[in-house]
Amino acid sequence: MAGSTHGRALAPMVLLLVLLAVVLLLLGSLGGLLVGILVSVLGTGLALAYLLVKLRRTVAANVLRLDGYGIHWEAGGGVVHQLAWPDLTGIGPVNVQLTPRRRLHVGPVPRSYQASMTDHGLHGWSMVTLPAQVPAVMRQALTAMPVDQASGKRHIGVPLASFDPSWPQGPIGAWIRAYRPDLLP
Repeated sequence: MAGSTHGRALAPMVLLLVLLAVVLLLLGSLGGLLVGILVSVLGTGLALAYLLVKLRRTVAANVLRLDGYGIHWEAGGGVVHQLAWPDLTGIGPVNVQLTPRRRLHVGPVPRSYQASMTDHGLHGWSMVTLPAQVPAVMRQALTAMPVDQASGKRHIGVPLASFDPSWPQGPIGAWIRAYRPDLLP
């Protein structure tokens, strides 16, 4: 996956990390200002290190392969998508958010909220292989996908910009131009 994905993935956590640093500074300051600073720096550093390890594992589990058959995407967690070149339907925004919208009750009016996890990529019909134990959120996302009744394939979006932000000009775009030139100008 592209290096810029790290920054995009950690961006929503910056505010929480700053808040954690302030809370740790205040709690640690009970033992003196120097102790507070030390506790804040160490605690926030450990939290950031934990997030980076989790992100690296996620990135390592997300693999995209292109060949003469089509696209093979290991989406992490044991989920594998196989899209043949003829099964691609278009290029456009791809929503990679698995979790459903949440209802927040802030003030008198409840509001729906969902983090924006939109990327640019390919759409197409995929044979989906699931691991033996599928988390409930993946099961819900899978049931929400349109299904082609004749083939059993599910309509998915492959977030190519997660792998290469300039994918239309790079190797991914070259593969698509070679096998599906109708999709790219």
